[in-house]
Amino acid sequence: MASSRSAKRRVKTLLTCTHRGCPFQLSFLLSQQIRSVIGCRKSYPDYARQFLGDYRNAPDIVAWARSEADIVAVYDCAGRVNAAVIPFGGGTSVYGGVEPEVGSTFNGTISLDLTQLDTILEVDKTSRAARIQGRIRLPAMEND
Repeated sequence: MASSRSAKRRVKTLLTCTHRGCPFQLSFLLSQQIRSVIGCRKSYPDYARQFLGDYRNAPDIVAWARSEADIVAVYDCAGRVNAAVIPFGGGTSVYGGVEPEVGSTFNGTISLDLTQLDTILEVDKTSRAARIQGRIRLPAMEND
């Protein structure tokens, strides 16, 4: 299957970066099963594609960030190999928001999982502004 071969080539290109000086130790999952779970989330079209075995827009690599330094490292790595980075926070995005439909412009896609970054960093009650990490959901902010 041609798309399977090209996906393997993209993964190999992306993994090359992780072995050439990227200063981070992130977990990468490459199995089709995990890609399908991360790449296809919550809408009816997502479930339909998953049922049909259509994983063409699933990410090539999933990286779990544990800190801001990890995020910077992933973007640095992606820049070196011309990969698109699709951030994934709490899974509450609007339909299609995390689908890496990037076409042939990029050599591959990395889903940057931010679910471990769930801290409210700062709240300014006067201006009603907050600095938060990627996974924070509105109910968590209302409770703090």
